[in-house]
Amino acid sequence: MPLDVGSDDARLQNRPACTDSHSFPCLRDVWCGELTQRGSGLHLGFTRTPVFKSMLEPFGRDAFRTRFAQSAGEDAVVTFVVEDARVARLTLKALSPLADFSYDFHDLNPVRVD
Repeated sequence: MPLDVGSDDARLQNRPACTDSHSFPCLRDVWCGELTQRGSGLHLGFTRTPVFKSMLEPFGRDAFRTRFAQSAGEDAVVTFVVEDARVARLTLKALSPLADFSYDFHDLNPVRVD
């Protein structure tokens, strides 16, 4: 019998692997600085680029979307790359294929700092 996507069982089965750990790792990008976590939810915020901050909304198993303020520009898809059962790095790309090329999220490389 298929799972009802609104059921607790479905939500647990589709829970992102990146939230299975008890602590959010320190992730750092050379250009944008460290990523931050706020409260119990996942939050994207770069220390060197404060305009790019947003709560992360589920967009797939290990993918999330941002909702940046309109003045910040294009939204992004953030994918947690899980290796050996822990978040190793993030990949980012513009949510819209029509996004201005200057939103080069794909050039960012936030990696885990242990």
